[in-house]
Amino acid sequence: MFNFKWSAQSWAGEHTHGSARAPSADALRGQLQDAGWFAVTVSRAEWALSPATFRVQASAAFGHKRTPSLTTPDQLWLVAQLGLLLDAGLSLIDAITLLQETGPSHALATVLHRIEAELQRGQALSQALSALPKAFDALTIGVIAAAEEGGQLAIGLRHLAGHLRKSQHMRAQLRAALTYPTVVACVAAMVIGVILVWVIPGFEAQFAREKIPLPWLTQQLIQLSADLRSHGWLLLMGSGLLWHLMHRQNQSLRGQLRLERILFLLPRVGTWLLTTHSAAFAQTLSSLLQAGLPLRSALSHLQAALQSASFRAIAAQAKNDVEQGVPLHTSLRGSGRVLPLLVQLCAVGEATGKLDQLLDNAANALSDEADRSLKLWASLLEPIAILILGLIVGTMVLAMYWPIFQIGQTI
Repeated sequence: MFNFKWSAQSWAGEHTHGSARAPSADALRGQLQDAGWFAVTVSRAEWALSPATFRVQASAAFGHKRTPSLTTPDQLWLVAQLGLLLDAGLSLIDAITLLQETGPSHALATVLHRIEAELQRGQALSQALSALPKAFDALTIGVIAAAEEGGQLAIGLRHLAGHLRKSQHMRAQLRAALTYPTVVACVAAMVIGVILVWVIPGFEAQFAREKIPLPWLTQQLIQLSADLRSHGWLLLMGSGLLWHLMHRQNQSLRGQLRLERILFLLPRVGTWLLTTHSAAFAQTLSSLLQAGLPLRSALSHLQAALQSASFRAIAAQAKNDVEQGVPLHTSLRGSGRVLPLLVQLCAVGEATGKLDQLLDNAANALSDEADRSLKLWASLLEPIAILILGLIVGTMVLAMYWPIFQIGQTI
């Protein structure tokens, strides 16, 4: 409920005004007209804003124009709640205003205030989101733009919420799978660095005093320690420079395509990536079609919504092929990247006229398969990481103590 100021005129010519609480300005205007008033004017009572909205407007008034970024849970909450409010019959502006009062974070309230300002200027919701590139990705903007074009914004938001839930679940699984190996790798790097920089020089001095011949493995370890102590800064600078160059290369379309081409060829990993991207392709296209768009328009929006550069190229080629009368499944089969299950279900969907439903079924099946593969890897990564760490540290310990064993045998 919100506080509003209103003024109205009775049939006898009497003018009056007051304040009242209502879920929206349109609801209060209807109540007053039902009570016999006309020439009703309703305005928001600025003093009645919530503390969160007051901070947002105060920040804007004092020139804090930096747009905050939204976390995936915030985006999911916004899309899901906005879809529910539109289904309930609220207008878009009233729904955005209501969400400002109930948003879970100050960053989300700031973003909603910016969206409301754009909507008040006559912009569409997708255009308002496009003005906030740090807060919303291309997928969210593309699906909402497609839903607006098809006149099914609430339905599009509902499908987008489902897609975001699946993406959030996939990221959580991937993060959980990589956390342990990452921690083990960091600990291994620290242990190996300490051994090479501080421990090996002590053994080297002892070996020099004993004047005994060193095994090849020990010689290599001592040389590696000396190189790291002398030129370690060059290694750090080179690693940083290599990371920067790889990051810049990955920013370009050609670099993304080259990297994905290499990743797709990796055993197991390539299959998992193809399964994940095929599921995202099917889920997004299904959402666009269920939002009311024809296939050609849906493929146009699909290009901007996909994260994989390779699958964006597949969507662009599919759009060109469909415009020339080629069936979608034929175009996807010719790409060589899309999994056969998706191609087969597309063929069935085009034949039966239920392409959107079959794409949704394909997305669910491929997502389940990707989840199973990820869980299997997660169960294997932990013992593999421990085994690799044990082999590295064990080899270094063997290299350091091998000469000492030789000394003991000669005594």
